[in-house]
Amino acid sequence: MESCSHVGVSVNHLRTAITPTSIAQLVANQGLTTGRARLRIAVFNENHQLESGESISFIAATWPVLGNGHDAITVALGETKRQHGDPRYNYKMLGRSYVEEDLDAAAKRHCGDVIFLNNRGELCEGAYSNIWLIEPGRLLTPPLSSPCLPGITRARLISAAEDAGMEVIDEAPLPLEAVHKAIGMFLSSSIRGIQPVGAIEDYHFFAETQETEAITTLLANRLLRT
Repeated sequence: MESCSHVGVSVNHLRTAITPTSIAQLVANQGLTTGRARLRIAVFNENHQLESGESISFIAATWPVLGNGHDAITVALGETKRQHGDPRYNYKMLGRSYVEEDLDAAAKRHCGDVIFLNNRGELCEGAYSNIWLIEPGRLLTPPLSSPCLPGITRARLISAAEDAGMEVIDEAPLPLEAVHKAIGMFLSSSIRGIQPVGAIEDYHFFAETQETEAITTLLANRLLRT
């Protein structure tokens, strides 16, 4: 909804069409009876273009969610590199079939998610999540110019961390090598909350410590209260 409003497309009529009952029916129709699922709503007109003022329609689909939000997962490095500063990645838009392709390839390597880099070798985001590195006393997350999506949970985590007295670095580029200085890593999204990361393929492994576990638990609990 927010991405539509940013590009000038009114979707007020969808708010009455998309209800808990219609979502439950959609999930049941696709055979997802247990666990969590990701709901994708694609808004388009007859020419599949998003233009303000035109009559638009929508389709919706659901997918199971990888990772349980508790046990640390191994993530793969995505094959596709993003262009630094490309504003398209700041919105949820169609034309990202490469994400599903990279997720399928990662699953075959027993990885639970994918993280993407830009053409400078800097961290951007996960397949459907934001990236966080933990250093003693502070959190680091890629800037929006990396580019990445300004996720709702990302904003909530920045506020929660600052309220807890932690420093948050969210405007400085994060080269992949920054993971070597981090004591922990996690992904965040609205559906999974905080998803700990135990390894980036064979590139780097994170040893969970009492400190990193305490930080992720603290942030997860603060998310539940907001």
